[in-house]
Amino acid sequence: MNTMDRQSQAFFEARYQASSDPWQFASSAYELDRYQATLESLSRASYRSGFEPGCSVGVLTAALARRIDHLIALRHFCHRGRVRKGALPRTMQRRDPSARYRRGSARGHI
Repeated sequence: MNTMDRQSQAFFEARYQASSDPWQFASSAYELDRYQATLESLSRASYRSGFEPGCSVGVLTAALARRIDHLIALRHFCHRGRVRKGALPRTMQRRDPSARYRRGSARGHI
């Protein structure tokens, strides 16, 4: 991991340590409108599989999970102490039982 990656990870971990939703993804009118526009842009009512890179607190993920049979949501930065390796907080898993959450980076894989 290079210096920039470590600095970025420390920044995001500190933000998520201070707040479970540091950018108000679940309450911001702008974000909620953006999620709605994203969902409206999908051409079909349902999909067999999907991938959401950067799922953060899982707001959009919850909506996508209702339309996607097998959804994988990836979150790169997770604060220490609340996230087990390979999984996100249980509150997100309970919200979206059909979604599989992963902690990691898509760098080099996409």
